[in-house]
Amino acid sequence: NEIEGLKTAFEEIAELVKNRIDLRLDLWSLGDYSRSDEKESSVEFLGQRMRSETFQRSLDDLEASRGQTNDEAEAYEMALQYAYLQSPEEWIPRIDTKRTIIVVGDSYAHGWLQEFGPWGWVRAAAQGKVVDKTTEPWTREPPNPKIKKMYDDFRRRHEHYMDKDTLWRERVAYETAYEQVGNRDGYAKKGKGQHVRIKGEKVQNRPNFEKAIERCVEQKNATIHTVGTGDNYVSSGFLKYVALFGKGTYTHVGKGELVIILKGILASVDPKIFRDLERNTLANDPTTQALDSITTFVIDSMS
Repeated sequence: NEIEGLKTAFEEIAELVKNRIDLRLDLWSLGDYSRSDEKESSVEFLGQRMRSETFQRSLDDLEASRGQTNDEAEAYEMALQYAYLQSPEEWIPRIDTKRTIIVVGDSYAHGWLQEFGPWGWVRAAAQGKVVDKTTEPWTREPPNPKIKKMYDDFRRRHEHYMDKDTLWRERVAYETAYEQVGNRDGYAKKGKGQHVRIKGEKVQNRPNFEKAIERCVEQKNATIHTVGTGDNYVSSGFLKYVALFGKGTYTHVGKGELVIILKGILASVDPKIFRDLERNTLANDPTTQALDSITTFVIDSMS
């Protein structure tokens, strides 16, 4: 329900960065793997290396809904794989180029539903964990310094989305979803080194979502920002995980706010442009929280 508004509002985005950022955009529509023999791709490439005006026209081909039957998972991991496999001529970095991947969705990746859940090990690594309860005091494994800093920074930037009530709702929704469909995910493989063979896709061997995020960040030096829509708490937990390891931000948008956060992300590469956007946005809508996460991200990048 945000896409129709986005088509018209992108004129504002184009005007915002015009003559200030040499912006090149790819637009991909993401669905799920085909369950038939029709060899349909889960990712539709609607435009590559587009400037603002061309991008606006390509939005006419963007559909709000793609086929989904067995569960609520979609092929995020395949889209992220396509991102890091792009050949140099398709994504050439100049010295001052910044690569950004923006994932907008209301679902989660295949393999996300696991018995103990990916967020469990993140919190254990960030906060330390008990390894022996027979001693007094209990023997604890110390936090992993790298994960702790990443996790603490993410919580600070996302105070609104990492409060106790929200995390509890996400945990309950996750456990319910795992019980209902976790074992019926035919495209899930446990373990970071494992791949799944996908019939009909151009790249038939794809990694799991964890490896895909890692390679986008390490091989392409990209920042991954995520935007959640709808009211699926399993989806919001997944998208926050992607943003955490994508070294980016997560934002959940209400009606009419998608264009605000997209403008914020695109403007974030230049603090002056972002400050202009933030000032104008708050003047028009003083109560919006759509820019909160990206604002702290920009402030941190300046320090």
